[in-house]
Amino acid sequence: EPCVDRARMSAHIAQIIPSDMVLPKVVAGALWLSLFGLAAARAPAGGGNSSEVHEGLEVSTSLGLNATGIALSFVFGLNRQHQLECSIATITAFVVILCGTLTSSCVVCRGSHARLGHNEARETAEMLPRDFLQKGTLSNAAQDISSPQGRLWAAALIFASVLLFFSMYPFWLYRSWTPWVIRGFGFQHGVFQCWQERLLRTLWVVLPNLGFMFAAVIPSISDVKGFSLALTAVHNICAPLSMLLVMVMETVQLTFGENAHFLGDQTTVGQQIRLAVLSLAWVAGFGFVAVQTYLFLCPNTRYRIALLSYFCEVSGMCLAFMLPALAGAENLIHQAWDESVLQEAAHFMVDLANSPDRRFHGVAANSR
Repeated sequence: EPCVDRARMSAHIAQIIPSDMVLPKVVAGALWLSLFGLAAARAPAGGGNSSEVHEGLEVSTSLGLNATGIALSFVFGLNRQHQLECSIATITAFVVILCGTLTSSCVVCRGSHARLGHNEARETAEMLPRDFLQKGTLSNAAQDISSPQGRLWAAALIFASVLLFFSMYPFWLYRSWTPWVIRGFGFQHGVFQCWQERLLRTLWVVLPNLGFMFAAVIPSISDVKGFSLALTAVHNICAPLSMLLVMVMETVQLTFGENAHFLGDQTTVGQQIRLAVLSLAWVAGFGFVAVQTYLFLCPNTRYRIALLSYFCEVSGMCLAFMLPALAGAENLIHQAWDESVLQEAAHFMVDLANSPDRRFHGVAANSR
């Protein structure tokens, strides 16, 4: 009809979008702006004959659909911008973590040369704690914040955790969990996820990064007594539990959420690479736990066992931080080769018109 009132349009939107749907303000604002602009353009100024009204309806419909396409393009552009920011943050966090472990790794390796009788490496070996042979961890090697490896590792872990925390990468870089999408609204985007999935993703991005921050600023100090044991306890709880939560959620994302398998027909190359990295990270983690169990139960006199424990931990941590970086790199590649936001909006409107969901049939008819 030429005149569309707010009550009728509100009722039509209520049929399209469920009442419990979480929709960002920018999407809702763009939708209302385009629909009310179309309604205002369709309403005649009054007193016109039927031919003038018909001509005005054709022009206003064209303008309204153009406004809808521009609004959708703007929303898709904001979505790409958020994904770009998350990609940069995750890749930067991985590079920072990798560089933060280099100094400690050099000190640990030269410590092994000193034990073999190389005099030039003994000065470097003195930078390691006396109980490194029995502990064999990155936290032990970098526990002294005044040492170069300690300061660099603490700064790297804090900066990487802050980058991942504020990027909210589980919402922007990873797909929605497929079984819950089929059960839910039907769109593969974070704003349409159910509250259970959003809660789990919130815990995924908050708890591990907070734990890493506490582990970075609270070192595990050797030979402590009294209340200083609280520092070691906090570090020894936050660090492994944070790493475990990251690994579990990455596994859930790939196997349950994306249904990715090595022999799957629909598994992409990016998912195959992430599956391989995830598997290597689990192998490194189990190796670290096994060696740590041996060091806890038996006195160690061989430096190679401490080295094995150390590099299992470093490898597992670097591989865990590599997983979101790989998702970010895949997103950057897609954005470099994808179509423009205007074309994406046009294809979205076509898909919406062809949607089997009857809630969209009214929009499909208006779009045609």
